[in-house]
Amino acid sequence: MKRTLALSAIALLALAACGDDAKDNPPQEDASVVEGDEFLPIERSEAGPGAGTDGVDPSTPFSSGARVGRFRGGEPIITGPEARCRPGDFILQNPHITACITDGAPADQMQFTAGRIVDLVPTDDPTGDTLDFIGPGLGLLEASTDELAILRDGSDGGPAILRATGVDLPLKLLVGSLGSIQLTPPILVRVETEFRLAPDAEYLEIVTWVNLEGQRAPNLLLGDLAFPGDLNVIYTWPKGVGSPGANAEMDAVAFVGQTRSYGLVGGALTTPPLDPSLLSDSIFAVVSLRGKLGSEYEAASRRYVTVGDGTTASLRKRFGALFPTEERVTVAVESTFPTGFTGGRWAISRADGTAVDIVRVDPETTALDLPPGELHAELIDAPQGVSLAFDFTVPSGSPVVFPAPDVVPVTARCFLDGAAEPAPACRVEVIGTPSFIAFQRATEPLLLPRGFSGTLRLSHAETYTYEEHPVADLQSSATVDGALSRLVDTSGWAAGDMHQHAMRSADSTVPSEARVLANLAAGLDFFAPTDHDIVEDYPRVLEEMGLAEAIHLFQGAEISPVRGHINIFPVSYTHGHASGAPALAVREGLRSTRQRNTNELLAEARDQGAQITQINHARSETSSLFDWVKLDPVTGQAQRNHADMPEQFESMEIFNAPKAVCALLRDWFSFHRRGIHITGVGNSDTHALGAPSGWPRNYVHLQGEPLTDDTLVKGLREGRVSVSGGLIVDFGDELLPGDVVDLPADAGSFELPIRIRSTEWTKADELIVFVNGHEVERIDLRELTEPGDTLDFDEIVTIPVERDAFVVVFAYSDTTMNVVTPGKRAFGFVNPVFLDVGGDGWTAPGVSSLADVPLPVGIPFCPAEASSGRSLPFDPVEALALDPWSMLDHL
Repeated sequence: MKRTLALSAIALLALAACGDDAKDNPPQEDASVVEGDEFLPIERSEAGPGAGTDGVDPSTPFSSGARVGRFRGGEPIITGPEARCRPGDFILQNPHITACITDGAPADQMQFTAGRIVDLVPTDDPTGDTLDFIGPGLGLLEASTDELAILRDGSDGGPAILRATGVDLPLKLLVGSLGSIQLTPPILVRVETEFRLAPDAEYLEIVTWVNLEGQRAPNLLLGDLAFPGDLNVIYTWPKGVGSPGANAEMDAVAFVGQTRSYGLVGGALTTPPLDPSLLSDSIFAVVSLRGKLGSEYEAASRRYVTVGDGTTASLRKRFGALFPTEERVTVAVESTFPTGFTGGRWAISRADGTAVDIVRVDPETTALDLPPGELHAELIDAPQGVSLAFDFTVPSGSPVVFPAPDVVPVTARCFLDGAAEPAPACRVEVIGTPSFIAFQRATEPLLLPRGFSGTLRLSHAETYTYEEHPVADLQSSATVDGALSRLVDTSGWAAGDMHQHAMRSADSTVPSEARVLANLAAGLDFFAPTDHDIVEDYPRVLEEMGLAEAIHLFQGAEISPVRGHINIFPVSYTHGHASGAPALAVREGLRSTRQRNTNELLAEARDQGAQITQINHARSETSSLFDWVKLDPVTGQAQRNHADMPEQFESMEIFNAPKAVCALLRDWFSFHRRGIHITGVGNSDTHALGAPSGWPRNYVHLQGEPLTDDTLVKGLREGRVSVSGGLIVDFGDELLPGDVVDLPADAGSFELPIRIRSTEWTKADELIVFVNGHEVERIDLRELTEPGDTLDFDEIVTIPVERDAFVVVFAYSDTTMNVVTPGKRAFGFVNPVFLDVGGDGWTAPGVSSLADVPLPVGIPFCPAEASSGRSLPFDPVEALALDPWSMLDHL
């Protein structure tokens, strides 16, 4: 008796060969119903007009029918924040929907091959695409696309069809991040997929066939893998908003954004046994059939996808008979809208919590189709800090009244140093009920609850004053202006954050526009977006926001294998480039894949124009490169994984997370003692708006030149950097970090100028002077400084010098700050100056034993084991071997 495969497939919907309306054809019998030991097959399409060609030029006008053709270039046909269609990709189009399917290297690090739907928009409004991608998958394995070709171009009045063929592959994300560890073993199958678009269908059909290549009967999970896109929320029936978890049964899946929504139906859908959110909240896997696959038969699955207007109700309408049916009634609705609020999306659920729909209620909405019974509505698009929900009954005999948030618009503006025009963005801390932080443009008001009483705190960077404006019983629109003055003159220095994430990173959902505003409100002169393994089109973002001149873009990317993360700068966004960052893994055969080592990745980055490589959080983190290679601070050599120790890099993070500061200082000092001048930096590594941009920040001295990529590269290479977490440490106006000072051979000492400036809401409590990595001076400032002072120290400190040396100054505060970056301990350090004793050229002191590179002590950031001289205990090699899933937190 043959073993049968428990398949879950969607009802057949005939595609008319001569342009019949596919929506009008009723669903037919399940295509994979078992009759004894056999399955009713889903037939493959026959080749027709245009087979094997580039098809119909999608840039030419048309009014009816369906067509497919390769995008030849020119003006983009599809636009939007997630639009990724490139020349060479295929566009499927009919009067209702337009889809782009990639052909070539994918524009992300998720999969090795293309053949995915990356853009999907209504044909009459091909803007606002927010879908990252969706396409065939095998659980958490990729269904590769080794050949993508037109099967029928639609010119005969029938459907337009693309066919993709390939095999099962591990996910590139897993190979690139985890290396050889196989979390999901190969199943050795052949995969074929047809993307079919009927002339008047409002959805795209996906049919996938799987045939066994190997000898064993593997477990099969066939369906789709998706990156919904960070501007969309996952919505499933019956759960509603959010990922439903592992082995969840679903009637349908939607990815819902503000103006676009995407739906998938396919019979009894489920999620894999392994919750894909373990990889990332941005990944979603849908299984449409599962079971044991034998050699005697093939498995087949049919799914449908479509695009809506930011609601699930619009998806139901487009799917028509494909969507699971239930009783619905038309309900009259009424609503009122206060000034500044024009409506929004509501999540509707039943009394038992099961999902109904996401609907939009705005001034034009007069009726909704809803199921009868007790229902609950919750406003998804509520203003920040406001929640709104209510219960109602359908039918009720009278219109359902959707309440609107009773809010008042408040315009908050920051005027800097008496300027006539407000700053591009202002940091506004709302203190009261509700309490939250916003980064506001002067033209975009806050919406606060009517009757709000509290305080609005307006600020702009650590180098400016702040103002607090009390608000009592807010009843009408208001404007709050803050006249902020510079506290610390940083002329000649450019302040920037060189490690931060937004929506292109799988572990961040911050919209790119919000990240720009947060950086402007933080008073940064430049920002370096470093999304994981991909480059965002920030030039477009800044241009569309009208802020291209307001802040300098130092574009970067973070190369992110779990073994250790490295930033590269500057890199360029190129629409035609796959991702803009080096590929973490490569495919070298049909199913042969491998992770690339660090030096391979950096070589490619330099070939692409990167001039600065920055080692990130290199100690005591999951992705800590120096721990991975077991860097010996005495020899400066890797003790394992030698190909992953960078042969060259220009900078390293000393501060990313507090707990590793002392260990990283020792590594940094060790490099300098061996004559390798690595620039020390500090960055926020922010992934959320709640984690402040620009804390800490890097002040790069431009040496009288304008702020450009070239002057930043020059300043970073030469070590002209002071790192500030609220304290700005430097050597006064006459000496810069990176300078070489000639001293007489018998000098014996050096008069070192030290200046520490602070915000008015913190103060320096202690400074430490390191000479050749050894503490030589510690000055207690507690009796000398008070909050409100901005010049905490400006004196000459005499330090002993017997031979060539490098000198670093580190300062910190005992307490945390209470405004702008509340809860953060103030600190700062400056890159070294070099003392050339005898004037015969600076000579590195060298490292002969561990005594030459002691672990710094007495710095409150560092853990107790570091202060006692013991090594930090984390070993990423051991952690990866024991629990690879724990390593995925840092992808």
